[in-house]
Amino acid sequence: MTEEKWQQIKEIIKKKFKVLSEDKTKEENKEIETIEFQGPLGKMKLEWIQKPKVLDIRTSHAAKRAGAAAGKVEQVLSEKEKVSYLKAYVFKDENWVVIEPDKMLGST
Repeated sequence: MTEEKWQQIKEIIKKKFKVLSEDKTKEENKEIETIEFQGPLGKMKLEWIQKPKVLDIRTSHAAKRAGAAAGKVEQVLSEKEKVSYLKAYVFKDENWVVIEPDKMLGST
């Protein structure tokens, strides 16, 4: 998803629904922008996550004896390229529950 599309989605939400909160946070290598609103399914939340693109995954091999560590996994991240995606949640039974993409589109 592009940042432009994310901005369009936020504007639609702000026009059609009551916004409860908006927030931007940074965790390790990713930036998360959140908007909570009172939507058609009740209290809802969208998260737009942007992080560096993974260029390579490197693993170091450990000794193959019983009880040895499985090895170390290292991700090589791009300094320029980023990936972004959207997660949707609905608040049910005092917890945030992920809305699966097929349910968002009305499929069964």
